[in-house]
Amino acid sequence: MKVSQGIPVEKGIDIMLATDLLYFAWNDFYDVAVLVSGDADFAYALQAVKNMGKHVEVAYFETGASKDLLSVADNRYLLNRAFFTGLWTHKRYAYRPRVPIETQK
Repeated sequence: MKVSQGIPVEKGIDIMLATDLLYFAWNDFYDVAVLVSGDADFAYALQAVKNMGKHVEVAYFETGASKDLLSVADNRYLLNRAFFTGLWTHKRYAYRPRVPIETQK
């Protein structure tokens, strides 16, 4: 385990996650992959999953979101204040619209 600014940080999590995305897609264990990240390193793995016929969605925070990653996703969800407003105080299954690619930076 690595320590960054005094906080323990796991190493190699992105590789494990990409491997799981590919392994479970190959074995047809899921139909939809939802990745919560803006890291461009996942773009290739997500494209490979898409090429296997899977639907891929990306939830991301505005800072540091990769255009390459977002362009691969079938649906994108910007995790900003508006997304979280009322999330736990209103109806349980409230509709959250996806973010069209044209409105992203």
